[in-house]
Amino acid sequence: MSRRRRRFVDEEANLVELTPMIDVVFLLLIFFMVSTRFFDPYGFEVDLPQAQSAPEVASETQDLIVSIHVDGRATIRGEIYSLDGPLPDLTKADQVIVRGDQNTAYGKVIAWMDRLREAGVEQAVLAAEPVAANGGL
Repeated sequence: MSRRRRRFVDEEANLVELTPMIDVVFLLLIFFMVSTRFFDPYGFEVDLPQAQSAPEVASETQDLIVSIHVDGRATIRGEIYSLDGPLPDLTKADQVIVRGDQNTAYGKVIAWMDRLREAGVEQAVLAAEPVAANGGL
């Protein structure tokens, strides 16, 4: 009888408890979800001007988005640039969408358009929000 009891105890000792391992996996999953920095393609919030002829842009397009802030800074591919600093090579960009804040001085937008041409952009379009159905400009 002691043999049976000993063999049963040995088999029970060889079993792996999965509950603590599952707890650890869930804790790691929650940790990485909370600590992950999500990428914002626009860089910072820009208050776009409204236009009646603003087309809807398909979300599947892989355009390069340049956001120009009121203070003259711009975000390109998640990095913040100033007008007088160096820019990355943008010759491979198919289409560039310039998102300028409606309170940004017109001269700053034109200066950024010149800087984008220097960086290799051949054509850029200006972004605008479509006018709401209930009102207008």
